[in-house]
Amino acid sequence: MKRETVEAHGLKFIVAIEPDEEDGGYVAHCPTLRGCWSQGETVDEALTNITDAIVGCLAVPRSVLQKAEEEALTLPPNKKCAR
Repeated sequence: MKRETVEAHGLKFIVAIEPDEEDGGYVAHCPTLRGCWSQGETVDEALTNITDAIVGCLAVPRSVLQKAEEEALTLPPNKKCAR
């Protein structure tokens, strides 16, 4: 796993990047922002995409995130969530 630092809205975030064993390319996520994931064909593309994802995550109001988390926790056991 490779760790990089990206900047969004004047803040620095550590992101983790690793090869996508299933589909090829790379998967990136920001541990600071739970659920903030992206991917790319190259490491550079994954970094660009995770930076965009971080900007999007920062734009979502906390109340919306809390509601989504509550709903995710109440999914019926036979339903699957996409990653």
